[in-house]
Amino acid sequence: MKNIVAAGNCPECGLEQVDCKYNHFQNEELTIDAWEHRCHNCGWRITTAYRSDDEDLDLAAVDPQICPHCSRHSTA
Repeated sequence: MKNIVAAGNCPECGLEQVDCKYNHFQNEELTIDAWEHRCHNCGWRITTAYRSDDEDLDLAAVDPQICPHCSRHSTA
């Protein structure tokens, strides 16, 4: 499931061309929540993904359904 919304100005070129994209994958054993901010003008991007099989992931400290770049919820 992909979810894309406008996310504001690009930190590189300054234009309001950044999208926030959320992608959710789930099967019987694995869940992945992936976030990407990408500028349509200059190509700048930053990505973060959370995997349920990551032993270092502290779910008390981070919510995989909240974007770490703009704080929007995956359902927004």
